[in-house]
Amino acid sequence: MSARRQRGAALLVAIAAVGLIAAISVELIEEVRDEIRLTEAFRDDFRARWAVQAPVAVVIAVLQADEDKFTGLTETWATLKETMDLNGVPVVFSVSDESAKINPNALAEGEASLRDRTADMMKKVFQAKNLNERLVDYLWDWVDTDSDSRTSGAEGTYYKTLPISYPVKNRALDTLSELHLVQGFTDKALKELGFRDRLGTPDLNQSDWLTVFSDNKINLNTADPLIIRNLIPGVPDVFVNELVARRKVEPFESLDDIKTLTGMNDELFNQMSPMVDVDSQYFSIHSEAVVGRIRKRLTVVLKKGEKQVRIVYWRLS
Repeated sequence: MSARRQRGAALLVAIAAVGLIAAISVELIEEVRDEIRLTEAFRDDFRARWAVQAPVAVVIAVLQADEDKFTGLTETWATLKETMDLNGVPVVFSVSDESAKINPNALAEGEASLRDRTADMMKKVFQAKNLNERLVDYLWDWVDTDSDSRTSGAEGTYYKTLPISYPVKNRALDTLSELHLVQGFTDKALKELGFRDRLGTPDLNQSDWLTVFSDNKINLNTADPLIIRNLIPGVPDVFVNELVARRKVEPFESLDDIKTLTGMNDELFNQMSPMVDVDSQYFSIHSEAVVGRIRKRLTVVLKKGEKQVRIVYWRLS
C-alpha cells in the first residue's frame, strides 16, 4: 500500500474515532442531564410534599388549644393567613368548617321527619343554584337503604341500563367522589355545587356546599345564609340578616341565643333546632405547594374531640 493510501486510511480511522467519541460524549451528556433532571425532580417532589403538609400541623395546634364549646368565623382557625413561605416554597391553603355545609347522608339517617326536611332544604338550595331539584331525589335513592324509587328518583333499574352498569349503593356516601356515579350529577352540576375546577374537571375532594364529614347538623355560626334561609319553611329574612350580622362580631355560644333574634319564635325554633348547632367537630384543610415543575395538593379532614384532634381523611395528589 502506498504511503498516500496509508495516510488516507489512517485519516478515515481517525475521523471515525472522533465521530464515535463525539457520539458517545453526546449520549453521556444526555444521560447526565437525565440524571440531573431526575435528581431535581426527586428533590422538588420531596420539598413540595413536605411543604404542603405544614398547614395541617398549624391547624391541629390551633384546634387543640381551642376549648370553646362553639365554633365561629372570628376564631383563630378561621382567621389564619392563607399563605406560607417555607424556606422559599410558597404554600397556599384554606380551612373550612364542614358543619357549614350540607351532609347528603342526612337524607338516609335519623328520623323520617328530619330526612324530609333535609330533602326540602336541599331542593331549595339546588334551585337557587339553578340546578334541577330532581337531583336531590336521585341522591336520596342512592343513599337510602331501600330499593324503592321515588317519583323523581332512580334506583337499581336505571343503573343497570347504563352502557357500563353498576349497582345503586343504598348506603351513605363514604366520600364525595361517589357523586359522579349518581344520576344527573354531571361536571356542570358538580361545579355549581362548589367543586373546584381542575383542568376542566371538578375536583371531587373539595366542595363549598356539600360534605360527608359532619353530624348532619348545620352550624349557624358558619353556614352560608342561603342554607340558613332554607332550613325550614318560613324562616324570616330579618332573622337571617340579623344572625349573619351578629356572628361577624361574636359567635353564638349556645343555640338558645338565637331566640333573641328578630323573627324567631318558639314554633320556628322547635322546628329548626334538631337540624342546627353552634359548634363543629370536623374541619377540612386544602393546601397546595409548587416547587419547580412539581405541584402537590393535599386535602385533610380533622375531627376535634374533647382531648385530641385526629386526622380522619387524607388525600395527597
